[in-house]
Amino acid sequence: MMNKKININILIISFLIIYVNNLSAQDKALVNTSTSKYAKLTGLDMSDVTWTNGFWADRFKVCRETMIPNLWKIYSDPKMGHAIQNFEIAAGLDTGSHGGAPFQDGDFYKLFEAAAAIYASTHDSKIDKLMDQTIALIAKAQRADGYINTQTLIDERNRPKEGKAFEDRMNFENGWENNLYREVSTKNDGSAYIRLIPYYAWDNRGHNNMETWIPFDR
Repeated sequence: MMNKKININILIISFLIIYVNNLSAQDKALVNTSTSKYAKLTGLDMSDVTWTNGFWADRFKVCRETMIPNLWKIYSDPKMGHAIQNFEIAAGLDTGSHGGAPFQDGDFYKLFEAAAAIYASTHDSKIDKLMDQTIALIAKAQRADGYINTQTLIDERNRPKEGKAFEDRMNFENGWENNLYREVSTKNDGSAYIRLIPYYAWDNRGHNNMETWIPFDR
């Protein structure tokens, strides 16, 4: 009787361990589907699997040792990237104007995400230190209400009376709403010059089929 109770207790404990592990197994995965009743697959934590050899192991090594360090160097260079400098100016640690494209912040965040993914697998202390420094800088640049866009924040510092968030409808921070897609007035009928760029000619892509939709009649 005692052995039967022990076996039942062991079974219950084992079940609970498996259940808890399944819930927490995806905490550090790219996608966590543990709470979805529709998900058929579960993700692995990013540190659970590593490439040991072969094509992807080589690509991972290149990313860790070459791509991320070089890209970080470019984005930290005042003349080439100016991304780090934008955050420093927005945080009030330096003076100057915004440098780079309006979406410079977003591209830098992608680089930071890549560094975080590498760290999740390697636990590289240098990357950890670099991320800690960057997080502190971004947090310092961020406004108390959570808003952060270095182009606008720098403009607010340099032109306190004129610079305002979300004021310029053509600013990248406002997205494409009412800029790329908007209602077409039918009051002024007439001809219009339209230039269509083939998909294969954009961003060095190869020849592909392309469909273009232009609403010209209502």
